[in-house]
Amino acid sequence: MTRHRDRGLAYANPANGSAIGSALGYLGLGAGIGAGVGALGGALSKPPEVLGGAVAGGSVGVGVTALGGFIVGLVSVKNRNAGFATAGIGLGGLILINLASNIASNATHA
Repeated sequence: MTRHRDRGLAYANPANGSAIGSALGYLGLGAGIGAGVGALGGALSKPPEVLGGAVAGGSVGVGVTALGGFIVGLVSVKNRNAGFATAGIGLGGLILINLASNIASNATHA
């Protein structure tokens, strides 16, 4: 007699290749779309600043995708691991980029 037991997140492995691969794919897509829209907005500004707009748009794209991943992780049982992996990797990446840009900015001012 086999019993089925729902183990939830304790049983699932969030480091599974499919969850991490899906998360990186979603974040890459969000960053690409955000960077494209940001570059377009930067090109239309006076004076044009395409690179700054692309960087800002890419970070907003990653942030929105990470928030969406968190919501998917809360709502969808089927996509829970991929959603939480997207949220964690996205927010972690944003924190690291923010720290690196602050350090680089302080080094150029000094």
